[in-house]
Amino acid sequence: MFDFLTPANVILGLKIAVGAVTLIFLASTISILLKKKKLHGLLNTIFFALTMTAVIAFEVIIRFILPDLTAQFSPEAKRALGIHLFFSIPSALLLPAMLWTGKKHHRLHVPLAVVFSTLWIGTVVTGIFFLPHD
Repeated sequence: MFDFLTPANVILGLKIAVGAVTLIFLASTISILLKKKKLHGLLNTIFFALTMTAVIAFEVIIRFILPDLTAQFSPEAKRALGIHLFFSIPSALLLPAMLWTGKKHHRLHVPLAVVFSTLWIGTVVTGIFFLPHD
């Protein structure tokens, strides 16, 4: 039933998801630079919802639907995934804090945004450019 969920396709899906939400994140960053706070907040909410949906979907696939999927990854893919997770897990954990500080505690939001952006750049670079999907 889930024959299409090969290691290569799962990694390719991960790359597509990271790329897609990154475009929304870039649009959000541009909107705040243009002083369009409401658009920035809306785009951040969309970014949050789509990112968390992707994280949960991949976790469900890897943990419940095909728990032996990562065992099929090549040693190179496992190594690259470990490096990617070094950035992506803290990014995902910071997402709720980013939304909360953006709505209620603006003084904390900007320093936290610097940390989040640094982690997100690592997520994008390792997710798109280092994970093999062949």
